[in-house]
Amino acid sequence: PRGDLASSGYCLAVEGRQYLAYLPDGGSVSLDLTGAPGNLWIEWFDPEGERWQNGGQVRGGQAIEFAAPFEGHAVLYATKTT
Repeated sequence: PRGDLASSGYCLAVEGRQYLAYLPDGGSVSLDLTGAPGNLWIEWFDPEGERWQNGGQVRGGQAIEFAAPFEGHAVLYATKTT
């Protein structure tokens, strides 16, 4: 558990490799990726619709603001590319 890494307060992380942030009210979240320099793949999960959506790729090494691509609660998954 690393709630301090997400502005929502809900985050599980293997810092530098994988991040899972929960947005209970949807909207946006700031995720601190300072410990993960380089590229990360982003995926979103819609718990209500039970579907995944590709979020593209971002450059880590900094805090980044992400906006959920759908309404309602959401899960953001960021994983380091190899």
